[in-house]
Amino acid sequence: MSIQFEEPILGWRTLKDIYACYLAQTPSEEGTSAAEVIQRVEKSTRVREVAVQVLTLSPEQAAEALASIKEDKDQAKRMRAISIHIMTRDAAAGVWFAIGRAPKSGKYEFIHPSDWNFLLLNIEKGAVGRDSLRFEDLRCAFTRDVPESHPIHAAIRIAQKDSLPVASVVSASAGAKEIVSPPAAPFGAQNDSNHDGPGRPSTFHLVEREFEQRVKRGVLEPSLSKEAQVLSAWFKTAHHNVRAYQPKTIANRLRARYRAATVTLKKRPKL
Repeated sequence: MSIQFEEPILGWRTLKDIYACYLAQTPSEEGTSAAEVIQRVEKSTRVREVAVQVLTLSPEQAAEALASIKEDKDQAKRMRAISIHIMTRDAAAGVWFAIGRAPKSGKYEFIHPSDWNFLLLNIEKGAVGRDSLRFEDLRCAFTRDVPESHPIHAAIRIAQKDSLPVASVVSASAGAKEIVSPPAAPFGAQNDSNHDGPGRPSTFHLVEREFEQRVKRGVLEPSLSKEAQVLSAWFKTAHHNVRAYQPKTIANRLRARYRAATVTLKKRPKL
């Protein structure tokens, strides 16, 4: 979409700036932010990895230390994935936007919100792309930071009306590591005929939407397995013409989000 944009009043942000904002705002199961968890893990694992190399440890002690390091690194990876998922979902919803240049092109173009459902992000390079659709040198801004007269507001409204459903997995490349997060819910409703088969649209965003509603109502089950059973039963009732997701599948795909949600609910003031 070719649109000329003047610079927002607060200036443009890089893709890394947007990512940093989401890391700082995403809660962890510890009650701290994703950014704090990642910083703690990176610092502590460096020290422990050196210790394993220089200290005389028994095989059992070394194995235990390495397992602990791996567990912490996996936690940091989960927090990156959760932050990326929220970030791309918000881009699809118009919470923030970006313009970028196609390779070998000097003209900036507005990145359509629905494109965020399948684009791969390279945080370090400030670029996104998949197949033939690629944008470099991204310039980003939060929609709330631009005046109502800015053309982005009209562009987002048009995009929301014109968006076609896209069922795909969002992934992100942070440095040399690629992080895959759950599918972001696209604009509009998807076809409920079936799900997750070859060439068929996924309907898991329906489960995600119901889960988010349950989080807002504060009615999550005390365990992930029970929550998955409730969501599976709900899906069978609400979408009886679609093959339902099994509780195990729901639990595996919502594990990180369930943990983050339980932390958020614990921090809510009791009325």
